[in-house]
Amino acid sequence: MGFLPENRAELNDLLVEILDKLPDPVFIKNSEHVYVYANAAYVRLLGCSDIVGKGDELFFPPAQIAIFHEEDRKVFAGQQSLNEEEVGDSMIALTKKVPIRLPDGSMGLIAVILDITTYKKAEAKARELEAESAAKSQFLANMSHEIRTPLNGVLGMAQALAMSGLPPTQREKVDILLESGRTLLGVVNDILDFAKIASGKTELALEDVDVGLLLTRTVDLFQPKAAEKCLSLSLSLHEPARGCFAVDANRLRQCIGNLVANAIKFTDAGGVSVSACVREAGGVSVLEVSVRDTGIGMTDEQTQRLFSEFSQVDESSTRRFGGAGLGLAITQRLARLMDGDVTVESCPGEGSTFTLTVRLASALRHVVVEEDVALPVDAGKRILVADDHPVNRMVVRIFLSPHGYDVVEAHDGQHALTKLEQQAFDLVLMDAHMPVMDGIETVRRIRASGQSWARLPVIALTADAMPGDRDRYLGAGMNGYLAKPVEHIALVRAIMNAIAASEAAVGEAAA
Repeated sequence: MGFLPENRAELNDLLVEILDKLPDPVFIKNSEHVYVYANAAYVRLLGCSDIVGKGDELFFPPAQIAIFHEEDRKVFAGQQSLNEEEVGDSMIALTKKVPIRLPDGSMGLIAVILDITTYKKAEAKARELEAESAAKSQFLANMSHEIRTPLNGVLGMAQALAMSGLPPTQREKVDILLESGRTLLGVVNDILDFAKIASGKTELALEDVDVGLLLTRTVDLFQPKAAEKCLSLSLSLHEPARGCFAVDANRLRQCIGNLVANAIKFTDAGGVSVSACVREAGGVSVLEVSVRDTGIGMTDEQTQRLFSEFSQVDESSTRRFGGAGLGLAITQRLARLMDGDVTVESCPGEGSTFTLTVRLASALRHVVVEEDVALPVDAGKRILVADDHPVNRMVVRIFLSPHGYDVVEAHDGQHALTKLEQQAFDLVLMDAHMPVMDGIETVRRIRASGQSWARLPVIALTADAMPGDRDRYLGAGMNGYLAKPVEHIALVRAIMNAIAASEAAVGEAAA
């Protein structure tokens, strides 16, 4: 039948054996803070076998003893204690103490110590990494803002010059300025996209899209660049690819644009052909886009590292092709976010074929195709632009004046509120970072003003372009969001749409 304790002495021996075999330190104290019992683990922890009958003052410094005794007194008063404590110089412990009655009837306590040093170190490391990640994100946000703000002036004035009827030789120089500025903006956007994807902060925004039209317009954007290099650029759409599906249009456009731009960059003769089809696989619609070029091609070793971050096909000091080495890495990660992928087949000297696959969902409604039309003159509309940077205000005035808008300037949020009290406006363009009063506080005061302009449409026009910035400004009460540097056409369309939506809402309320 095996061992069974026959008397209290054998039971006590068994309990002592059990306690000594426990890996966690256990001790018992009386109400004078004197040790009555210590198991083998606690003896090892203190490095002294002669513990019973002694107090903490022989083993710990006064500061630690004060903490121990404060918790002991709670237990002697009939409570339980669960406390995180430093034991010695290197151990962090979670100590649980409960009251017990000693054999003489007096109050004592029994304590169990859990060594949580490893856990606390891991926790501290996690906090350190989180702080490091936050610092990196803040650095990227600051750098993005500091680059976008002057770039808004550069690209804005370049666009203004391009609109001014320059002679061909001067227009050519302005076009180079625009192209260089947009290339710099593309590098900034690539870095931000990479940071967003790497941090897991990229979310897809599905919308119903005419896929064929999106492909056509995206490829058409690169016709001038192909023509500069005397390359052909063609698009072949198989019938299903002309349908309407639900997909993240911006991300799909970005992926296709990256592949086409990459093909043109690495092709000196011949051309680039894009073909697209939609195939069914297991009841799922999959868009397949192939981008084939007659460029320099790649070896197997080069294709192996092609989708690695910051990697270039030619990394020598004499490399001919620029770029940050992020475009294809971003494209592949975005494709995988959309339940697809990017693959490549290539042969040195013969060119490459990149194949993008993206999962499509069924469109929920009929897609109405917006045709490209000339922007009308919107005479009589008054726009308030609040921005502390005079160049940014000048860019907005130059962009809007040809369309009949009356532009009034404010140099900070408080100044904008004063202008709103003095004049009637149809819309406000609001910078985010301004002295005296920032954009978010200004729009909050506009919404809470109770004045006739409390529901005035406000568009954030800001150099903040990090993850969550758009949602933050819309959540603060703004009606739209544009990141600097802003394109002329995009600004005018955003204003037209916001004013039209506001007027429609007023009409419905009055009906």
